[in-house]
Amino acid sequence: RLTIQCCLHFTKKVKGKTFKATAVNISSTGVLFECEEALKIGDKIQIEVPSDGPARKLRAQVRVIRVTPAAHGFSVGGEIVEKFG
Repeated sequence: RLTIQCCLHFTKKVKGKTFKATAVNISSTGVLFECEEALKIGDKIQIEVPSDGPARKLRAQVRVIRVTPAAHGFSVGGEIVEKFG
């Protein structure tokens, strides 16, 4: 698990709108981030974590498995279902 504090973008499949969030940690199988948008357990979202360095940005489909209130919205835990390019 990699503890980070970076920008993360996600798109809800139903709405097709892109939202900003802050990644808290990322592992090979999951991601934890904070956002203002209310998500539900079971929601499927597309995430993108940009990269400033030589590493490629992470793009993946994520299934929401945990949502808890946070200081500025919600803390969201997700399982990485599929990674893209």
